[in-house]
Amino acid sequence: MKDLDWNDLSLFLAVARDGGLGPAARRTGTSAATLGRRITALEKALGLRLFDRGRLGYDLTDAGRTLLAQAEEVEQAVAVIQRWRANETSRRAVRISAGTWMTSFLAAHMGAVHETGAGWRAEFVTANARLDIARRAADIGIRNRRPDGVGLAGRRVATVCFAAYALAGREGEDLPWIALAGEAAITPSAEWLARRQDAAIGFRCTDARTLLDLARAGAGRAVLPCLIGDAEPALRRASPPIAELASEQWLVTHHDDRHDPAVHAAAERISKLIRAHRPLFAGEQPHGA
Repeated sequence: MKDLDWNDLSLFLAVARDGGLGPAARRTGTSAATLGRRITALEKALGLRLFDRGRLGYDLTDAGRTLLAQAEEVEQAVAVIQRWRANETSRRAVRISAGTWMTSFLAAHMGAVHETGAGWRAEFVTANARLDIARRAADIGIRNRRPDGVGLAGRRVATVCFAAYALAGREGEDLPWIALAGEAAITPSAEWLARRQDAAIGFRCTDARTLLDLARAGAGRAVLPCLIGDAEPALRRASPPIAELASEQWLVTHHDDRHDPAVHAAAERISKLIRAHRPLFAGEQPHGA
């Protein structure tokens, strides 16, 4: 037997409830001839007679009554799914723009950022290059400098510190450096390493997540924000915090969106989360401290 089509079951329900093709045709907008063909095809697919056809209409057989009860259960389940889908698609999408590491932090604490039943849904836009919030490329941005564009509102939420990290047990060794390359090398930490004339580069990669994976594998030292390095069980600091890489973190929105309920709710939750982890961001919670 081929898989049942919900459309066929919905037409069956219409005929069963209306007792005939004519009334069901008016209810469904399907012609009586088409309804008759679809009901016959359904009976053939099931190998069961669902209706007794008579001059006064269609009467359900025992098999038809059994199917009616089961189809009504399916109908209720479909209605639940449709209501859920309508709710999902109608919720406001809040686009949150941040770099790789901040996005990783937010994802790891998603329960604090967003809760089931909220009137908005999070849409992460991971980019180390700054998206133009003034032109609505994102609704919320987490930036390493105070916003200076027209129409932007910002609040300082934390200070982020960076240090060199290596596999635990090897942090005291003179390991080669793992460096970012290509478009990923536009970050201040990548530029800092590129300026070091004495830096022996052992590996290069074009993705920040790969840099972290290589450090965890013991391939060398990597410059990471303390919020990532100090939270990673496999890593230990291979240097003190690098003073020149410390930067403020600003939560930025468009001035006109400050009172948008969805954007306001998302910004408040993100701000609260980051503020609660300020010591981690500032490098005040190294392993063993």
